[in-house]
Amino acid sequence: MNITKLQIVVLIEKYKKVTDVAAELGLKQPTVSFHMKSLESELGTSLFQYRSGRVLLTEAGRALYQYAVRIVSLAVEAERSLKQFSSLNSGNLELEASYIPGTYVLPKIVSQFINLHPGIDAVLSVHNDNTVRERLRSGIYSWQCFIWRRMKMSPSRRRIFAGMTLYLFLLLTILSPGKPSLPRRA
Repeated sequence: MNITKLQIVVLIEKYKKVTDVAAELGLKQPTVSFHMKSLESELGTSLFQYRSGRVLLTEAGRALYQYAVRIVSLAVEAERSLKQFSSLNSGNLELEASYIPGTYVLPKIVSQFINLHPGIDAVLSVHNDNTVRERLRSGIYSWQCFIWRRMKMSPSRRRIFAGMTLYLFLLLTILSPGKPSLPRRA
């Protein structure tokens, strides 16, 4: 069972015609029919009945329909919710830095980022080195770096940061216990 098959159940109830369901999903009619038969085979029961050129749900089909509506709705909601993370249209960015990068480097970068992505709420807090290190040890951060230098970016990262001068803290990285490590460079 997959989302497409559940979408077909929902749309069969709405349109009562396989061709209309196929058009709605952007599929060919034989593909929709195949998925319908496959779902019936998978569940071991008849879900659809054909009458006068219309497709109706059987009692088992109506029982599945109740769940299919909720599952399809949740899938749409999850997709919509997750798109906000990939689009950088909304979200929160919380940065904490020691004095030098937090005062001289990051404000300009964060400002450029906010101008490019006005839906992102960004907060930059500046602390002394000991506080930043202690917050790392306590598990508040996944990782932090103290020494920085300018880094060349790949084309995909350039698109994300669109013209920003990006400084990455590369030379000394400290990982927090119990947090995942940084991805390894290829």
